[in-house]
Amino acid sequence: MVIKSVSSEDLYEKQRLEFQHGVKKVEKALIEVLKESVQTITHVEYLVELRDYINTV
Repeated sequence: MVIKSVSSEDLYEKQRLEFQHGVKKVEKALIEVLKESVQTITHVEYLVELRDYINTV
């Protein structure tokens, strides 16, 4: 059995990379939520315009 010592710098770097990876995943998820929100807002605006048009006819 080989026992490898791990320095605190190595642990720090590993944790930093894991955190950075997690941040990127959160960023991607937020971008998707924002895209869906924009689509919803656009859809609602269209429905409001359609309602206004129907009310004027």
